[in-house]
Amino acid sequence: ATLSAAFIPTFSRVMLRGGEDAAWRLASSALNIIATATLLLAALAFVLAPTLVPLLAPGLGEATGQQEELRALAVHLTRLMLISPLFFGASGMVTGILNARHHFLAPALAPVCYNLGIIVGAVFLADGYGVDGLAWVNGCSSRCCWSSSQSAIACASTGENTPDGATAFTASVV
Repeated sequence: ATLSAAFIPTFSRVMLRGGEDAAWRLASSALNIIATATLLLAALAFVLAPTLVPLLAPGLGEATGQQEELRALAVHLTRLMLISPLFFGASGMVTGILNARHHFLAPALAPVCYNLGIIVGAVFLADGYGVDGLAWVNGCSSRCCWSSSQSAIACASTGENTPDGATAFTASVV
């Protein structure tokens, strides 16, 4: 949210002063930096999960005598859910772009999409896949929000610059 709040005025200023192409280049560069940094941090967290989980949840399972089993499960679930930050980071940037272009519906609906995805996934996947199903739903729901935001970005770009701006932006982040 903080990055998006800082990005909106910058994107708007570049659009006014440098034109739509310059604004889309800025958006593409910022999104690529955010995506790369988040990917690197998620990869690092994936590798370090066996060390991070005991630091963040000391004593997990000690009361029940299942410390090793629960720690292994926590590491596994942490690794499954590390895909979500990638999509949340990108979605935050896309939300900033849409807000800067005065399109507020898609950013308002994205959290609804995410929560509905989790609810539907919990109802339909929990029985068959257990807690792993819920972790996958988290990642898939965040992907759903990213897809809807990215589609909204392409639709929000109006005028004769639509193919250049929206297509160049979409191609650079795919």
